[in-house]
Formats: sequence, C-alpha cells, structure tokens
Amino acid sequence: MISIVKRLLYSLLLTSSALLLLACITTAEMQNRWSFVCPDGYTFNATYPRDKETVRLKGQDLSAKLRLRESDSPAVKRRYASDSVEFLPQGVLADLYIRIDTDNGYSANAKDSVAHLQCQGNAY
Repeated sequence: MISIVKRLLYSLLLTSSALLLLACITTAEMQNRWSFVCPDGYTFNATYPRDKETVRLKGQDLSAKLRLRESDSPAVKRRYASDSVEFLPQGVLADLYIRIDTDNGYSANAKDSVAHLQCQGNAY
C-alpha cells in the first residue's frame, strides 16, 4: 500500500514538474513580442523570432525588419538596424532612431534625426 502511494506521489510530482516547465517555455516564447510607448506618445510593436537575429517593428508609418548588427558601444548589447531604422533594446527600455529622407537619401547619422528616445516596453 505504501509503495503504491509513493509511486502515485512520484508520478504526480513528475507530471507537475513537466507542466511547470512547459508553462515556463510558453511564457518565454510569449515575451518575444513587445509593445513600446515613447515620450511623445508614439507606439510601436517589436517581434523577435526564436533566433533573435532579426526583429520586426510595426507602428504608425513604420514597418521594418531589422537585422542584428555589431554595436559600436560596449554598453549596447543588442543593436538592430536597416538602412533607415536603428533599434537598441535594453531591458524594458529601447532607443528608436529613424533616419529622415533628405534629397532622396537618408541622413548619414541616425542620431541627427532622432524620432524617439527611451521608449518604454512591455512584453505581451
């Protein structure tokens, strides 16, 4: 009788551990989607694929797929960029730089044409 109870408890423990692990994996996958709000009220969403080599940004007048690039600063761990957009996520904060089209070409320095700084993000 005690042996049966021990086996039952052991099976229950294994099942609950597996379910807990599955819940953690699902939560981590859900955190690959973020919603950001910038100080001027601009909002955009960022979606990371599993490989985290790219990020998709979507907002009003913004739809971009950015690739992971090397950062010039040791303080910036991840830097995603395209020809016209640069995205620097750091925890729940992110800097978003959008180059302004001048004379059919983008400005040379994204920081000269900053659209939004230090946007606050939340995973959803």
